[in-house]
Amino acid sequence: AIDQNDMPLLLGDVNGDGKVNITDVALINAHAKKTKLLTGDELARADINGDGKVNITDVALVNANVKKVKLLF
Repeated sequence: AIDQNDMPLLLGDVNGDGKVNITDVALINAHAKKTKLLTGDELARADINGDGKVNITDVALVNANVKKVKLLF
């Protein structure tokens, strides 16, 4: 059986449900505001631009993807 921990990291899919959506935007935003910090794979999937930090830039990139303004992939 395949377990979620065996799944590859989908950039932007912070909660690991297989979709990049507004829930992921909210999670990245909460981390950027330091209200709910991400760890482990969640943190890795939230660093969209790969600069080693999860901040408002990552929020904007995922939000643009969700709104179909600029797709991540």
